[in-house]
Amino acid sequence: RANQLDIDLIAKGYGFLFRNPIFLSFMAISALQIGMFFSMNGFLPYRYEQLGVSTAAFGFYFALTPVFYLIGNSLNRAYFHKFPERSIALGTAICLTSTLLLLLTQSIGTASPFGVALPCALFGFSSGLVIANATIRGIGAVSTYAGTASGVIGAMQMMAGGVIGVFIVAVGGAENTAIA
Repeated sequence: RANQLDIDLIAKGYGFLFRNPIFLSFMAISALQIGMFFSMNGFLPYRYEQLGVSTAAFGFYFALTPVFYLIGNSLNRAYFHKFPERSIALGTAICLTSTLLLLLTQSIGTASPFGVALPCALFGFSSGLVIANATIRGIGAVSTYAGTASGVIGAMQMMAGGVIGVFIVAVGGAENTAIA
């Protein structure tokens, strides 16, 4: 019957997914990119508060990240979708650059609202290039188990956000949000 839960088939599907290096690679890229996105957005309000930003200004600065995500995603859909691996490579390079810029501006004492917002906007743009492509390529690598793959990737994305957030708190990010 179609509505019965087939544990053997489910186990076979998970086994297939977790032995497929292409799926695992794209899953890791997608999960880490979204995990960083979630974690960063969770800590940003506190960082802006430490910088003395008003709630009205915070809304402007915070909005830059998702706006640039939409720009990256739109450009991806219009131009880069034919070359998803290149889009992922470009996006991850921009992600690394934005993360290093954020680390640099926060660690050398030049922290400012724009010093936080601009690298975060670049990170948002990079996420627009990476997330959909990595997710689709991961699922496409195991199309026989596309539903299982979609569920695993989604679960790993949520888990990555939580794990990254816990790590940031563990290294002192709750007290010093410049770490986050």
